[in-house]
Amino acid sequence: MNIAVRIALVITTLICAICIYVITDYRGKLKAAELTAASIKESASKKSTQFSRLESSNLELKNKLVALQADVPNLMAQIELGSNMYKQADAASKEKSKQLADQKESLNLVRSERDKFREAAKNLQQLETVLAAYQRLGTVAQLQALKNQTQKNHTTSGEPVQGSHSGTIESRVKAKSGVELGMILSVDTKLGFCVINCGSNKGVVKGDQFDIHRAGNFVGKIKIDEVRPAVSIGTAVRKFTPKGLRAGDKVVQGE
Repeated sequence: MNIAVRIALVITTLICAICIYVITDYRGKLKAAELTAASIKESASKKSTQFSRLESSNLELKNKLVALQADVPNLMAQIELGSNMYKQADAASKEKSKQLADQKESLNLVRSERDKFREAAKNLQQLETVLAAYQRLGTVAQLQALKNQTQKNHTTSGEPVQGSHSGTIESRVKAKSGVELGMILSVDTKLGFCVINCGSNKGVVKGDQFDIHRAGNFVGKIKIDEVRPAVSIGTAVRKFTPKGLRAGDKVVQGE
């Protein structure tokens, strides 16, 4: 009897221990489940808040998209207007470039004409100077007579030197050797003489001989055949003048 009671007590103790373990384990699991549920609930609350925010952002984006879609026609119209303005500006730029090219061409033509006028004016001035020199010398008939006289002087080069308007030798003070007296105004190849811009007012007399320089170099010598107050007529001394004389050559007092 005692053994049976003891066995029953042992069994009862074991059963109680097992129940206590099971209950304790269940309480632990229940506590963990409660904590997990609270965590899930908190996470769900956060997710819900985030979802609400996302929905709000999504709604805001939708509103903006609707506003942008409403502005699309205006934007397209502005793009079209800008494109038209660009085309007009490009066409105007090409037109201006063409006008500028035409103006440059016209300017070049004007400059060319200006240069021609300047050259013509320069030639006219030279012609006027030569004409004035010829007018001071006399008429064509007088020049022809002068040519004949010059040719006669060449055939009688051994005669005494005479003054321009008298038969006596003029007394004067000659310029120093190397002094530039003037220049050749013109050279008449047909009549065979040249005109210089210095005459009796500079002490030039008939029969004088002068050196002719060009660019500082000796190119020939002339002999004076006729003298006027401001101009004189001379002929080239052939043996000292291998090259032709030119208008603008310098008249220099020789030795």
